[in-house]
Amino acid sequence: MTGIVVAVAVFVTAAAAFLIAPPALGVEVLNEANDPVARFEGVRSFQLAHTHSVMKTPVEDYYVVQGRDSLVQTKTRYRSLGAGLPSGGVGEFRSEAGWFVRENFNGELPHIRIRVGRVSDQVLTIGKHRVPLRELDQAGKALTIRARIVLFSVLWI
Repeated sequence: MTGIVVAVAVFVTAAAAFLIAPPALGVEVLNEANDPVARFEGVRSFQLAHTHSVMKTPVEDYYVVQGRDSLVQTKTRYRSLGAGLPSGGVGEFRSEAGWFVRENFNGELPHIRIRVGRVSDQVLTIGKHRVPLRELDQAGKALTIRARIVLFSVLWI
């Protein structure tokens, strides 16, 4: 009987804790050693922008955080057509106010692995946070951007 009472007490305490501080979606950036170099809590979406290496024009990729290890790329915008830039395929493609836009392709990813560029000026924008990737690691190093669940603003799973 005592075991049941303890189990119920633990369950009620855990349920109350989740009501007071429910789990949140988060995004973390890891370096090559898998150490976190940046963390953002309460994230629903973010943008990753860079300068295209061949065309030297801006590219913006948009993502939605769906859950642990689940990112969905929803849109890409870029200023020019050329080598390495999509002009059709999956989703919708259109021209809009000087940008080429590809969206509604909903490419789901477990994470994004990206090398810090030497001239690409990659910038991660999450809410009001604007983080140049070169501030997180040196050029040529790989960073991993992934979605996590955050419990009590402390535990990232």
